[in-house]
Amino acid sequence: MKKQSNTPPIRTVQDAYSSKIELAYNGSREDLDPYVPSEHRPTESTTSSFGALAHLLKASLGSGVLAMPLAFKNAGLLVGAIGTIVIGFICGHVVHILVKTSQQLCVEVKKPSLGYADTCDLVFQNGPKPIRKFAPFARELADWALAVTHLGACCVYTVVIAESFKQVSDVYGGPNWSVTVYCGLTLVVLIPLTQITKLKYLVPFSALANFVWL
Repeated sequence: MKKQSNTPPIRTVQDAYSSKIELAYNGSREDLDPYVPSEHRPTESTTSSFGALAHLLKASLGSGVLAMPLAFKNAGLLVGAIGTIVIGFICGHVVHILVKTSQQLCVEVKKPSLGYADTCDLVFQNGPKPIRKFAPFARELADWALAVTHLGACCVYTVVIAESFKQVSDVYGGPNWSVTVYCGLTLVVLIPLTQITKLKYLVPFSALANFVWL
């Protein structure tokens, strides 16, 4: 007779940890089910492709376009053309690096999107050990740099708009107000627009501004 073994039979239990062997052979769970940030973003706040293009054109085509003829006059056609192409390439390359880094960090930390400050903070946190302690400083620097830059740009735009209204008023016999008064009247319209926090609601304004520029 064959001697029976005292070893209890092996049972296969399907539980939450039953796929460990499969993961060991096939890779990590992230490889099998990668995190896609765009699939986790709230759809009610997303902007369409047309809206993103309108915002991009409006952000690129500012009052500086009016100074391009003077810049080419001072630099010359050859230097001005080459310089414009080089600067445009540098700006595009830097934006590409920023967006690519932000997308990679979104996958690593499993977040739908990251802002400028969040991206800078996480880059320093996941960088070499000597610079990780500067992560809070990088976040604050990004926030303050954006705030100061946009504050200066908004001040310039407000003055340009006020001076344009004043010139039109002086030519067509309007009230003889100072530029300061026109700045105040302009802010009455601009301040409510700054309370809009979702870019998709600003698409009509950006599209209208692009049409006016053209």
